[in-house]
Amino acid sequence: TQRIEAAQPLSTLLLAGALNDTHWRAIGAAVAALHGAGADHPDLNAHNVLIGTDGAICVIDFDRGRLHVPGGPRQPAWAARNLHRLRRSLAKIADESAIRRVLPEQWALLEAGYYARAPHS
Repeated sequence: TQRIEAAQPLSTLLLAGALNDTHWRAIGAAVAALHGAGADHPDLNAHNVLIGTDGAICVIDFDRGRLHVPGGPRQPAWAARNLHRLRRSLAKIADESAIRRVLPEQWALLEAGYYARAPHS
């Protein structure tokens, strides 16, 4: 366990309107790095992605996580489920707060960061 100083959840920064294009791409790249290492995070949501003041992205809460053998030419089904779960979480926050700042533009940036980093397509 490690404390991440001054990091805030993606959900908090989303509500504050404090996310820029670089953040969205970095979030996608961080998730791709996890998936590329075989890390399956079934509870990937906007509360489990932390963003540091330096822009560093950390994913937390792996209590339901699993490790798979990394690699393969295509995105595994579990990775697609993780991304779908994150997208639903972001949409729920946007809908409940009426900010509607997420999707499709921000999600497209997240996906761009993900697929630029991902070893699979």
